[in-house]
Amino acid sequence: MESNRTLQKFPSFEDDFASIFEVLLGKLEEEELQLCAVVARQIWLRRNVVVHGGEFIPPKMVIQQAKEQINSYELAMAVRQQPRGSIEVAESRWRRPPAGFVKLNWDASLDVSMAKMGFGVVARDHMGKVVAALCDSRPYCSEPEGAETLAAWTAAEFCLQLGLEKVCLEGDARVVVQAIQYEANRGGKYGHVSHDIAEMLGGLQEWRVQHVPREGNGAAHCLAKYALSCMERCIWLDDFPHCIKEAILADQAIYG
Repeated sequence: MESNRTLQKFPSFEDDFASIFEVLLGKLEEEELQLCAVVARQIWLRRNVVVHGGEFIPPKMVIQQAKEQINSYELAMAVRQQPRGSIEVAESRWRRPPAGFVKLNWDASLDVSMAKMGFGVVARDHMGKVVAALCDSRPYCSEPEGAETLAAWTAAEFCLQLGLEKVCLEGDARVVVQAIQYEANRGGKYGHVSHDIAEMLGGLQEWRVQHVPREGNGAAHCLAKYALSCMERCIWLDDFPHCIKEAILADQAIYG
């Protein structure tokens, strides 16, 4: 706008804004056209303010306000639309995913004395039946956010290995959930890992990432603890470890 030479050199012989805007449709890119429209509205609002005795707003501030309005609108629409990937805040208990989906709960566990961290992933279908489980361990990470992010990455990788197309990923680390969903929340140390997770999930037919409190993530938590005693990655497609059976039964007692 303020540096757009197309507009600066634009000869206007039209009598009304609608005619001007029609000409601009063929000259500007979509983002430039959007900014032009919002700036025009801001100019009209500024005129009304001055007419009614208000303070005159400098042109640069008009443009800045227009840009802020566009950014706010785009952010609001991104949250509202939630197309293929979406973020949801679940209840404190574990809930079954929609029909056709598989829910993968993940968690991480840290042990300073062993200098080790463990990951647990439990996958269940829309009937609440366990279809797969995984545990793995890595060298100790002193930051819980880092451990949880790597556990989420392990869960996303497990989705691909299982050939799933519609998945819900659920964990009890809210900051990690939000970083996976929204690029604006990936400015931290582990932002690149969250980006990779979103990229992996982006190839699926449909995916969701949601937060659940610890009490709704019991099975994955138990498996993450169990992973600390394992020497290598373990994957189960049946005959699942006893350490998660109590948590699974507790969940089943709640949802029926």
